[in-house]
Amino acid sequence: MAIRVNPKLIDDLAKFGAEDVQKCYHCGSCSAVCEHSDDRFMFPRRPMRLLQMGLEQRLRTSLDPWLCYYCGQCSTQCPRGAEPGETMMSLRRWLTSRYDFTGISRLFYRSWRAELAAILLVAAATAVGFTAYGLRHGELGIYSGPGAFLDSAAVHRFDWALATVLVLLLA
Repeated sequence: MAIRVNPKLIDDLAKFGAEDVQKCYHCGSCSAVCEHSDDRFMFPRRPMRLLQMGLEQRLRTSLDPWLCYYCGQCSTQCPRGAEPGETMMSLRRWLTSRYDFTGISRLFYRSWRAELAAILLVAAATAVGFTAYGLRHGELGIYSGPGAFLDSAAVHRFDWALATVLVLLLA
């Protein structure tokens, strides 16, 4: 079986935040302080090596980046400032963008402007919804009964609509 190498993998991951990958020369200081590393499992050296070698398929199927909880010990111990903890975080962002078939996560992880625009859009839609429906139909301080901000039937319909959207997205 042939192993495919992606020579632009490091450049692609730099867009997700892994900017210091090339500084690593595999001294093992990060693995010495990492709680997840043992004799059989060289963490975070193995994912760093796979990344530097451009082995994209092996990284996609690896669970290693998901084990790191970013305690920061590896990054403080690294003599070259390679930031292995941040690289694991960037690998998780990259993997999430690879698993997402919509491409939305890739857009949000790579562009802070897109993320900010989405937050502002959701905030504006929420404000318009509250203004258009809620303020016209009731008081904000009343939660049930006549004069309530939202009647329980509207909340129930919204719950079912949200559940339908989630089922369609996760199916």
